[in-house]
Amino acid sequence: MTAARLGLVAALALVLAACESTHASVKNGLIAANWRGKGIALVDPATARRTLFPRTESATGLAWSPDGRMLAFVLPRQFLGTDVYALQGDGSGLRLVAKNAYGPSWSPDGKRLLIARDAKNFRVDLDTVRPDGSGVRRLSRQAGGVFAPAWSPAGDRIAFLGGDDALYLLATNGRHRRRLAGRFGTHLSWSPDGSTLAFEIRGVSPNVNADIGTVDVESGKRRTLTHDPGDEFAPAWSPDGREIAYVANTEIWLMDADGGHQRRLTHDGGLGYDDLAWQRSPTKPG
Repeated sequence: MTAARLGLVAALALVLAACESTHASVKNGLIAANWRGKGIALVDPATARRTLFPRTESATGLAWSPDGRMLAFVLPRQFLGTDVYALQGDGSGLRLVAKNAYGPSWSPDGKRLLIARDAKNFRVDLDTVRPDGSGVRRLSRQAGGVFAPAWSPAGDRIAFLGGDDALYLLATNGRHRRRLAGRFGTHLSWSPDGSTLAFEIRGVSPNVNADIGTVDVESGKRRTLTHDPGDEFAPAWSPDGREIAYVANTEIWLMDADGGHQRRLTHDGGLGYDDLAWQRSPTKPG
């Protein structure tokens, strides 16, 4: 074997070792879900054991902080509209973050939340705010609707779904908006390396059931991961990047990130689950 080939083999070994080290350093925590009519449920992906937070029956739009210690979500107002709240991972410390807002998504450093607010003339403001509700900053104003905004793991861009069922990418300075080809569903989840988004694939007719797919954010290449006759939706990528959680037949399911090894996690019945968010195993304070 030549010296050049030996060098290439050594370099590949270092890359593979680094990837394995990255996977090993990230541990998956609990899956938060809206258990419809019941509230926020925390489900252990290893045992399916469930914990329910009281007084969160109408919570949607769940989002874990990057350190796994706080959960942001949306609650409806008494009359019209929604507000963004946050609480600790044990269900304590409920606080109001932003009024008349929805779609919370954390910055990679956990210091700010991205939120959406309906503005005049069918436009939507994308703002950022600290978890305590202070320091609101305008990022961008978008026409035609904004749904499921999601801050990228690198913090350099934001993905969101538009009112035209398209997926858009936007730089965090509010510029360089780019539209990806095709139709998308109602949920988005970034892969931990920021290269790919998991989403729902829906047909043109609203009666066509959804599948889970992924799209490469640079090339726009799409891949369908589920092919079942039922409805699969609400994908949530695991923090270690190896798995994707999703909802099928009202229950939470898991699969490998390439679509393999699809298996049912919960057997809880009721009205079913929605709005999944997968926690990174909490880090110690400080």
